[in-house]
Amino acid sequence: MSRSTSGPPPSRSQPRHRPVTDLLRGLLALLVMLALLVGIPVALFALRGNPLPDTGTDLSGLLDRLTAPVRTARCSWAP
Repeated sequence: MSRSTSGPPPSRSQPRHRPVTDLLRGLLALLVMLALLVGIPVALFALRGNPLPDTGTDLSGLLDRLTAPVRTARCSWAP
């Protein structure tokens, strides 16, 4: 019986060097990701301002709000 040679070629012991275009594509993808992750929040901050309140809430005020009893929802506009 003869073996079929239509399969992939045998692997070489030398490492395959990637083309420069693969490296450039990877760097471009990294730059796009950084632009999205950093640029969008910076642009929103510049256009709309700081979303956080100017005055901070101290720990006791936060605990008071979290442990306060829940009021039943009543619409003030409903008769």
